[in-house]
Amino acid sequence: MTQIIFKNGTTLSVTQNASTYTTPERPDFPEDLTDITIIGDEGRKTIANGMIVDCYSEGEGYHFTIIEKPYQMVLEEKLSEQDDIICELLLNA
Repeated sequence: MTQIIFKNGTTLSVTQNASTYTTPERPDFPEDLTDITIIGDEGRKTIANGMIVDCYSEGEGYHFTIIEKPYQMVLEEKLSEQDDIICELLLNA
């Protein structure tokens, strides 16, 4: 059994097959997918900026993959957050 531990403390016990994880039903993934720790047969792995992809239900399980977000996507999100802060400051000036 593999454990996936999210930054907010949520822990999932999953079955792992290569890079795919399976749970009996769709889990409630936390909104914050930074600093995810995966502990399994291959040791401990940390994902700094996670992204859940390839999600589907099949038979008795829910399958998903967690990948590291591409750097360009992380950068664009941070720039968008900065733009929002600047707009808010200008509106409140």
